[in-house]
Amino acid sequence: MSGSPSQPGGRSAARPEGSADSERRGPSGVLRASALDRQRPDQFPNQLALWRWPQAYAPSRDYDGRFGQWDFRKHSYGRIGDFDSKEEFECAVQLDMLGQHGRLKYWVRNLVNKPGCAFFLQKATGRLWPDFVCALSDGKILVVEYKGGRGWTDAQDDRDMGGLWAELSGGNCRFLMVRNRQWGQMEEALA
Repeated sequence: MSGSPSQPGGRSAARPEGSADSERRGPSGVLRASALDRQRPDQFPNQLALWRWPQAYAPSRDYDGRFGQWDFRKHSYGRIGDFDSKEEFECAVQLDMLGQHGRLKYWVRNLVNKPGCAFFLQKATGRLWPDFVCALSDGKILVVEYKGGRGWTDAQDDRDMGGLWAELSGGNCRFLMVRNRQWGQMEEALA
């Protein structure tokens, strides 16, 4: 047994100064952005898992048409995870139309709380599971999160984390939070 104290579940209660974890966390235990700058965004967990393992795309619930009908042609898989709202469905339709017009190769309805087969960004307070991940024609990635008017104010930390992730990518990744059906933001993000 190691001489370090541990908590239930085998986690170390105290981490030595200078350990990888202590370098990532400030005095309050909050993940510092400076730790992220040592990782390229293409090394973040699960970034490309959506494209590599199609058999792992297993939504808890498939979209059943409850918000409307659309012949999705640019979704990466034959099945599509359910949408949380009519606005998310409409956002998916907009992405699909952009794909059909050659603005993106394909997109995926991201799954929530499925770390082995979905994309997330780790925050100090949890994980951000964006609504959509898109492969662009130039090989870059566009991540899209939709927020209605009520959720916009509470999502500032999500916008900050997505912006930081995109910034650290060196231009290989883009993050967009679409607000209140402002679909033109997606066109602008693809410009």
